[in-house]
Formats: sequence, structure tokens, C-alpha cells
Amino acid sequence: MNKHPNDFYKFCPKCGGALKKMQHDRLERLVCGTCNFIFYQNPKAAVCAIIENDRGEVLLVKRAEEPHKGMLDIPGGFVNFGEEPRTALIREMAEELHVAFTPQQCTGTYHCWYEAQGLKESIANIYYTGTIIGELRPDDDITDAQWFPLTSLPDDIADDHIRRALEDYKKEENL
Repeated sequence: MNKHPNDFYKFCPKCGGALKKMQHDRLERLVCGTCNFIFYQNPKAAVCAIIENDRGEVLLVKRAEEPHKGMLDIPGGFVNFGEEPRTALIREMAEELHVAFTPQQCTGTYHCWYEAQGLKESIANIYYTGTIIGELRPDDDITDAQWFPLTSLPDDIADDHIRRALEDYKKEENL
């Protein structure tokens, strides 16, 4: 069973004192009983690429790993500490698909819960449209990359934020 970070962390990262669950800013937070450090559990940032070909199809990838192994996902990944989101997406596309990605426009941000390593993480997914150059060659965390018509998306999409982002994109494109 995946835990919320507030149920997992026990010690202060600043002084090593015991963390206690307390109300702070109308939310339950972890607060150190020794130094009063507030251990905020803010969302992590991830970046996602909406890539449309000249036939009106979008690129989806099949996940090779959990969570959602075997399901379709949007290409992208996590933003590293101190990294610009656009730079992160360019890096992720080179690592995952071995293509050069050119971001064109940020189209929105969508929340999801991502369960991995025994934790339930809050994720802010930042979506960009863009183009790619090169032949798609999925790396080991992806088993396949396929194009799907925007007007007829498959059912086995890994997370609701992907479907919501693509539906909003379709509305913007008047499809």
C-alpha cells in the first residue's frame, strides 16, 4: 500500500528531531518538535509533450515499468532539481525516444497522484506542444511509440491527466 509522504517521513531533514503531524495554514503538515522546521510536501514537477503529426495523430508511448506498466502514456518525465521545464522536456525526449524535441507552447498544467517507491506523490504535469526531428527509437522504459488519432483515443491511457490534457488540446484545435 502506498503511503502519503506525511505518513512516511519520521525525522526532520534539518536537525534529525521527530516530526509531528500538525495543522499549519489549514493543512496537515509535518513539523519538527525540536527546531519547528515545517516539512512541506509540495508537488513535484513533470513535463509532457503533445506531438501531433500531419495526419492529426498524437504520439503516445507504452510504459515498460510501473506504475501503469503496459499502458499508454504521453512522452515526458520529471524535472530535475534546478532544471527549467522546457529543458527537462528536451532532455527527456532525447533520453526516452532519441529524438530532438522543439517545444512550441505551454498548453496547461494538470495534477495527478503518482504512486512509486511506496509513496503517493503529488505531481504537477506541465504540458507543451512541439515538434520532433529524428526517428523514434524507444529506450528501455518504453516498449513502443505509436500515433493515435486525436478524435479516437484508445481506452488504455495510463492516467486521467493525459486524457484531460488531450481533450483540452482538441478543443483548442477545434477538432
